[in-house]
Amino acid sequence: MCRGRQSIVCPYAVLFDLDDTLYPERSYVHSGFRAVAHYLGEVYQVNVVDAYQRLCESFEHGERGENFNVLLRHLGIPVQVELIRHLVEVYRTHEPELKLYPDAERVLTLLRPGFRLGLLTDGYRAVQRLKVRALHLVQRFDAIVYTDAWGREHWKPSIMPFESLLERLEVAPHRTVYVGDNPRKDFKGPRQMGMATVRVVRPATEHSGLLPESGYEADFEVNTLDLLPLLLREIFPNKEKIFI
Repeated sequence: MCRGRQSIVCPYAVLFDLDDTLYPERSYVHSGFRAVAHYLGEVYQVNVVDAYQRLCESFEHGERGENFNVLLRHLGIPVQVELIRHLVEVYRTHEPELKLYPDAERVLTLLRPGFRLGLLTDGYRAVQRLKVRALHLVQRFDAIVYTDAWGREHWKPSIMPFESLLERLEVAPHRTVYVGDNPRKDFKGPRQMGMATVRVVRPATEHSGLLPESGYEADFEVNTLDLLPLLLREIFPNKEKIFI
């Protein structure tokens, strides 16, 4: 673990979750809804704006999983299994329009010289790859792991993807911090491995109101990633150069 780059003998790392940690996941949902609305407009000549607004309204009202069924009934289009499957495919394969949170942009730039950076994300691998590409994250991270590579049974809180990411970064768990947003799954695995954990709680995100169960808590909680550098100084008091 202490082999590695140039003058850094025993490196340190910061690992990040993706959705609602580095960018607002709602923006991906809305981007996908636009793609579906445009498809329905082209094929069924429906009002694209109305279709998009209906999808967004159902999502904001807490509808999950039945959005397309509800929309088709509203539009008077027969709800057929094959059509629903195709709309899901349109949603999952569209090229999303996404931007990093401003604080994520700042902290990734600030940490890069002094830490190895890793990204670990749940979700269907093809979908997550499109998000990573839209956010231009490949050049920002030293390693990226998609938990779906091992199948859904190894999505978080499985420790297998974390082990793979640390191996690729050549960093020990006790020299690593994991940053995420979901207290139901993000922090249990890293804590079991000996990592420090930080939860970022952003208003109006999917998991901001969730309370963690025992053993699933993060060690620290912040409401902006701009506070992460201060936490790193506290977590790693003996690291000579947090920032270069």
